[in-house]
Amino acid sequence: MIELMLPEPPSMNRMWRVGKGHTYLSADSRAYKDAVGMLTAKYRSKNQCAFPSGDLSIVVIWHRSARRGDLDNRLKVLFDALRGTVFRDDRQIAHIDATRCDSHPSVPKGFMGVWIGLRGAQGP
Repeated sequence: MIELMLPEPPSMNRMWRVGKGHTYLSADSRAYKDAVGMLTAKYRSKNQCAFPSGDLSIVVIWHRSARRGDLDNRLKVLFDALRGTVFRDDRQIAHIDATRCDSHPSVPKGFMGVWIGLRGAQGP
């Protein structure tokens, strides 16, 4: 089981941009992917991700920075950022339990708590 506290991802609506006839990853999405890559680098061993195979179960709690935004638009960006470091491919995800949380004033905002483990293994 891997437990992560990651920054809030940009919305899927801002993931891709089009210019001069080409579609490319936005600067926000590239920056997010780089940040997640640095925060999860310790789970990569000898160029191998933590879960190179097997079905995964993922629990996500999104502590929103503002009372706007769709949970499903954030999950795709999060999973794309985790691909290659924590798991090999997002096709491995067999179960998702995701919650949007408008934090109490005393709880920090703008982050995602993420728990990832092999499906069927004991989790949070």
